[in-house]
Amino acid sequence: MAIEKMLLARVTGPAEQLDNYLSKVSLSGVYHPEEAINYLSASMGYAPLKGENPYSKQLDAIREIAQLAEIKLVEPKFDTTDSDDYQADVTDYVSNLKNIISGHTAAVSSLLEQKQICENYIAKLNHFTDLDVSIDDLLNCEFLVVRFGSIPKYSYSALTAYESDPYLLFTPCSSDDTSYWGVYCAPREKIDEVDAVFASLYFEPLKVDNANGTVTEIIAEISNNIRIVDDELSKLYESAAATANENTEKMNLLYSALTAKSNGFEMRKFAAVHNDDFYCVGWIPERHKQYFLKYISEVPDVQVQFSHPE
Repeated sequence: MAIEKMLLARVTGPAEQLDNYLSKVSLSGVYHPEEAINYLSASMGYAPLKGENPYSKQLDAIREIAQLAEIKLVEPKFDTTDSDDYQADVTDYVSNLKNIISGHTAAVSSLLEQKQICENYIAKLNHFTDLDVSIDDLLNCEFLVVRFGSIPKYSYSALTAYESDPYLLFTPCSSDDTSYWGVYCAPREKIDEVDAVFASLYFEPLKVDNANGTVTEIIAEISNNIRIVDDELSKLYESAAATANENTEKMNLLYSALTAKSNGFEMRKFAAVHNDDFYCVGWIPERHKQYFLKYISEVPDVQVQFSHPE
């Protein structure tokens, strides 16, 4: 296996061009930085740089939005991306796009919650489809209060202890693995007492307030509401997809540019600066020398010296 021949690149230039230079060499993909201070005499006055990466939060925001909007971020293409080609209003753009995506997400979550409530309600009402009577007629009885709900099977048998009480009568309509679903009723003046007994038996009431029609009719109405919710969800999904398509190119442009800026800034810790000048040292494969020079030629007023390993 052939051993890769390497060159040590020593680069100097104006300090104001340091970030530009580091972004370029980061994009080149062939540059491996060394700590420049180790190649300088202390008497030359150079010092390493420190500081928090100013691009990290912007990159995190872009990744977050991309995940929310299902935008696929493509890793920067080192041979085509221009690290300076991004807009100065990146913060406002990202913030505005996040508000749009968050609005979609919140609306979808709200509709899905509504749909789940409707589906759960239908699942419970299905236990009462054999009741061929208007629910609102039962609820509006003048002298009786009617309760719908379920009682655990282990509690149902305990009702035998109240057989002598004519007001403690539970009528099952259906059952599942754990419970009986049905109704009980009592005179209005007795309902608190009867409710207390059934509560002690872990009866779980099913609220059917404002219900109109038979159970089958109520289920049909709720099912229609679900279809309306599904239509609204489809519109939101289409809108979200359109937003993603409209912003995919720009998001990737920003991602590429900021990634280059961020990677370049991370390299600052390897650089050394004195007054208005910077000094950088790094290794590149010898076969990529011209490729490397092409990238740094875009940075004004830099000089490079190459040497082979000693």
